Parts: sequence; structure tokens; C-alpha cells
Amino acid sequence: MITYSCAICLNDWPHTEMMRSLTCGHTFCEACINQHLNLSRPLCPTCRAGPVKQHHIRPVFISADMRDAPPVIASPARDRAGGVPIELLPKLHQITLDLLSLTPGSNIDPGDVSDSILDLLASQQCNEAVKTVLIGTFTNFLESNVAPAYEVLRDIDAQEAAEAAERTAKKGRRERLRTASSISQSQATLNAVAQAQIQALIKENNQLRQENIALLLDRDPA
Repeated sequence: MITYSCAICLNDWPHTEMMRSLTCGHTFCEACINQHLNLSRPLCPTCRAGPVKQHHIRPVFISADMRDAPPVIASPARDRAGGVPIELLPKLHQITLDLLSLTPGSNIDPGDVSDSILDLLASQQCNEAVKTVLIGTFTNFLESNVAPAYEVLRDIDAQEAAEAAERTAKKGRRERLRTASSISQSQATLNAVAQAQIQALIKENNQLRQENIALLLDRDPA
């Protein structure tokens, strides 16, 4: 019998009624992909295409020829879910669900999820297939949750830097205005002193001229 595998929970489904397809062509079980949509920026868990919207999810249909196809004989690799030990599937599934649910408002402890991942990697049954699944799941978590948060923080930092630069520029303008005002006041004071000195010189000159005229009149024989 032909079965269909979900790349998120790694379970095999004998019927397509439980499967859903994205526009990129990758298929997942309905429960997993619906939960995946709860992420802030959900991407395809397989190829990272997206962001995925509700209207991108479509039912999976197969032709009658495929339904009538002869049963597929399971191989050892198939029995091990593509190389993943069957006994590790529940742990992988739980880690995937925890990462998908790890949002700021969730009750899931990130430390517990991290410990689960490290314990799975340290187990003797962990092979390259398990590592590939973990890396893909964790990469999707980073792109869907951490990257948008980093972009928000980066925008906030840029805005704060711009505001700090504007405050520095305003402070510089105020300092220049105060300096210019001080210079203007000093110049006005100097001008007043100069005007007073000029008036004093004019007054002294007028007095000398009057004295000279008086002396000339005293010397007149008439």
C-alpha cells in the first residue's frame, strides 16, 4: 500500500485525506501544517518557501491509477522512516511541536527544548538522518521566529541611533546659537565702548578748538 509521509511529524499516512500540499509542492499532514501556521512568519518546513498563508494549503489528490497500484514492499530504510530510528520518532515529533509552539506567550521553557535536543544528539541512536531533521526543524524555527525579532530590534536600534544623532545635532545647534549670541553681546559691548571713546574724543576736540579760538581773540590788537 502506498503511504504518504509528513516531513514535520515524520508519520506515514495511508490515505491522502489527512495530507495537505503547499504551493511549493511539499506535503504535510493537516494537523502539523495548521499548527505550523501559528508561527509569526511560517515558511515551508522543507524548502523554506513562504511565508505560507492559509489559502496556500490545498488538499492532496491522487489519480485512480495510483490507487490501483500494487503494494509497495517496505525496505529497511522505509521501516526506519528514511534512516531515522523508529524509536526516536516520538522524541523528534515532540521537539518539532515544541519548537513550533515556542512563542513569547507560550508556556514552553526554551531550556527544556534545548535539553531535549542535546539529549537526542547525545544518544547512541542519533545518526545523520536524525541530525538532518533536527537541523531543518531548528533552521525553520530560527527563520520564522528569531529572524523577524532580530529585524524588529535592528529597526529599533536604527531608530534610536537616528534619534540620538538628531539630539546631538540639536545640541550642537544650540551651542552654536549660544556662542553666536555671546559673540554678538561682546561685539555690542565693544561697539558701545568705542562709541563712548569717539564721543569723548569729539568733545575733547571741540574744547581744544574753543580754547584755540579764545587764544586767537586775546591776541587780536583791536
